[in-house]
Amino acid sequence: MAGLEAFGEELKSLISGKVIVREPLERHTSYRVGGPADLYVVPSSRKSLKITLKWTVEKRLPVFIIGKGTNLLVSDAGFRGVVIDLRKCCRNWIRSGNRVTIGSGWILMKALEQLAEEGLSGFEALYGIPGTVGGALHINAGAFGTEISDHLVEAEVMDLTGDVHKIEADALDFGYRRGIKNPGWVILSGTFELEKGCTEEIRERMRQILDRRREKQPLSRASAGSVFKRPPGHYAGALIQGAGLKGFRHGNALVSRKHANFVINAGGAKAGEIKELIEIVRSGVFKKYGVALDLENELIGW
Repeated sequence: MAGLEAFGEELKSLISGKVIVREPLERHTSYRVGGPADLYVVPSSRKSLKITLKWTVEKRLPVFIIGKGTNLLVSDAGFRGVVIDLRKCCRNWIRSGNRVTIGSGWILMKALEQLAEEGLSGFEALYGIPGTVGGALHINAGAFGTEISDHLVEAEVMDLTGDVHKIEADALDFGYRRGIKNPGWVILSGTFELEKGCTEEIRERMRQILDRRREKQPLSRASAGSVFKRPPGHYAGALIQGAGLKGFRHGNALVSRKHANFVINAGGAKAGEIKELIEIVRSGVFKKYGVALDLENELIGW
């Protein structure tokens, strides 16, 4: 993008929030890899988000929306365009009875802790999933038989012209790891219908879920969660292990020895090494079992 500094200064004059030129995306992804975004924008309000989106349309700039960066593999070349971080501008929380509207910028685990505090039950199985509420809606995150769409009443989105729309859950085509992925929509919030429960019992279930995750998943390592979706009739981790690739290392990228469907940045890995390892794993599983693994991680800037 030509004249990055000038573009950055122009946008800064229009909105409240941060506008950073050539921001390394490795600072914003759980893999800890990724080259620079031309502009990294953190609007502090919905009004500033609206202005930013309209500005990118006027300038004909590509846009990518980010939350906590936990399901992304960003290329070493970065992203040629504008990355918009929603964690400041989408923090609303409105409760009415057992119904609660949660802004997409909430960290999912923090939102679940707040639901527990308020005695609202239904999402305990999702505890420990990293990322934001918006990211969870984007991929229809799920675990242990529960998906975030299970209790969704409606989603609120903003289109690229800044207009806001409320869409009933029944009108959204949710499926296994298939969420709200319309490229013309920015997810602002989700409204959920939950059940009244006992705070301590909810917290205890969440603790048990997190213990199960810690036992089976490399939560303390730099990864982006499950790399591949679950193939029909199989488990990706079992196929990868059966193909002899558990613990396989490529440069500084490593297939986790704890859970084979996790790829780890073992320290100083480049995005290219991680992507190459993913392709090695995919090829090995297909050669052994004839099963084509589909990515759950999202590729950005390739």
